[in-house]
Amino acid sequence: MTESKNLRQKENYFMKLKNKIKAPFEGGKNSRFKIGINKFAKAILTMIAILPVAGLFIVVGKVIGPLGFGQITTIAKGANHIGQIIETIGWMPFRHIGLLFAIAIGGSWAKNRAGGCFAGAVAYLTLLSVGATFFVTRTGTDGTEFMNYILGGKWTDQKDYFSNQEGVYSLRFDALGGIITGFIGAGVYNKFFAFNRLPNALSFFNGPRFVPLMVIVICLPIAITLSLFWPLIQTGINVIGKSIALNNKIPFIIPFGYGFLERLLLPFGLHHMITIPMNYTSLGGVLDYTSVNTFSDNLFENQTLTKEELVAFFDYAVANNLVDKKSLVSEGQEQMWYTWVTALNLVKNNWTEYANNIVPNPTGVNNVYSIVMNAFEPVRFKVGQMITSTGSLIGAGIGMMYAINKTKRVKYKSIYISGGLACLLTGVTEPIEFIFMYTAPLLYLAHAVMTGIAFGMADLIPMRIHAFGAIEIIMKYFLVLGPTTLITDNIKTNLWLDGCFFILVSGLFLAIYFGIFYGLAKKLKPNIPGMGEEVAFVNAPLADQKSGSGGVNDQLIHKIVSLLGTAANIEEVDCCMTRLRVVVKDDKKVVDKFKDETNALGVIKQGNYYQIVYGPKVSIYKEKIDEYLSNQITEGNE
Repeated sequence: MTESKNLRQKENYFMKLKNKIKAPFEGGKNSRFKIGINKFAKAILTMIAILPVAGLFIVVGKVIGPLGFGQITTIAKGANHIGQIIETIGWMPFRHIGLLFAIAIGGSWAKNRAGGCFAGAVAYLTLLSVGATFFVTRTGTDGTEFMNYILGGKWTDQKDYFSNQEGVYSLRFDALGGIITGFIGAGVYNKFFAFNRLPNALSFFNGPRFVPLMVIVICLPIAITLSLFWPLIQTGINVIGKSIALNNKIPFIIPFGYGFLERLLLPFGLHHMITIPMNYTSLGGVLDYTSVNTFSDNLFENQTLTKEELVAFFDYAVANNLVDKKSLVSEGQEQMWYTWVTALNLVKNNWTEYANNIVPNPTGVNNVYSIVMNAFEPVRFKVGQMITSTGSLIGAGIGMMYAINKTKRVKYKSIYISGGLACLLTGVTEPIEFIFMYTAPLLYLAHAVMTGIAFGMADLIPMRIHAFGAIEIIMKYFLVLGPTTLITDNIKTNLWLDGCFFILVSGLFLAIYFGIFYGLAKKLKPNIPGMGEEVAFVNAPLADQKSGSGGVNDQLIHKIVSLLGTAANIEEVDCCMTRLRVVVKDDKKVVDKFKDETNALGVIKQGNYYQIVYGPKVSIYKEKIDEYLSNQITEGNE
């Protein structure tokens, strides 16, 4: 009895703490904020969904080209050309990231997807047009300069503020500009898509045809204001980005804080607020191997090589079509790893010949390779996630499974095994985390701290593989990182060792997590499957029965809708990578038996806003529910 009472007290304390944290997002007008966060997450995921595919094309292009067949003399020309075509396709979403964000957010936020996509694109292109023509320019001593009105009215080099985007040389609005204009385009569409006030002579332009005009009219003053202040914003972004990417004076602390905060925000679905800027915008860093600013002075101590000579090599590579310049310039953690690998491969294969022919006192390739390799740490904000998915949470799942009484373990072990496999292979961590996220707050806090430590390890041990899940880790390690390595008498330039270190660290975290979760689960007895309250479990859940849509049948969809209070009670349905996000009209009509009757991994309730965790198949659930609701509306109208 005492043990049960203590358990209830712990759960009540956590629920009170959770409600305090959720309070600002609850009820009334603030429910719109929750819906907005929901739509924003969906829009972000719409864009991010293409990036793993893009990464695969980049890897295949490099393997066919410079890292593989391109090194065979007899077929080098043809192989490199084919590889370049494939790799260029892979770079496409990164080079058009602003426009794609504008389209994704416009389509997700507007009442009509196609109209919202078009409006978002028009808004973004309007912003670029203003950013390209707003400033007075002149030819300076080191290139083109622009009159920086907001920063003291002085002439400023364009290189750190402008770039080629969608056919124009404009301010570097990129992902942030796309996000802003996506919202503008969708908002204008929602306001004017039903406009019907033009006279009969102009009635053709009523309705949705009126939207593009209003997008330009409304976006124009916003674009002028943004262009005026953007150099100030970009200056801040450049400083922060350079500090994050190239400044490692405070090792461990910054990546630890990032990883710890990202895990704490996950239960509330707000982790995208820091992961998106870090991975896909210049706030996550700017890397430019054609700029001397990329290299710190200490890298050239006791070297005969200078910054200018190294940058001249990369300029030479671009001029002689050894590499596309865009492949040497990138921003955001996701893209910068590929740029880093590209630069290393260029040095490995081309420096010796270049130095012997052009540099008066050539420096050995080993020294140059080390400088380029150490100028940037490519996984400070990624390797922690990889350790967590391939080591930490596997240990957590095994620990919790073995903490269960033997008589129940057979019945519940499939939950832990399937969740662990999904986590290991795909990098999606929620299937394991939602087992203990809300029922064992102490376990989750320990997990957040350990995740921060895993991220901090990137500054202490070389594990320079940038991937998402074991499948991608294996591909990038054996097909990209390994062939990029320079095997010499200097062991520090052997990138094959990074994989060995990664396996050792992941194994260490697996063992630590096993000990923590096994011990605490035995002592605290949290309400996880097989421990605490009896959880209904069906060996052949509805979601796994064969049907025409990836194992999702109509019976399951009907059950989910029924538990949500029937179709009439559903106001909005969306999803992210693993969660079905639903806004209901009356939360009292919802029957919270999603775990028991639909095998949901977890349920998060915030007023009339529900997040129901089903794992990677959730996008199919969402589409089937949309279809079901649409059929209900059609039948009602008839």
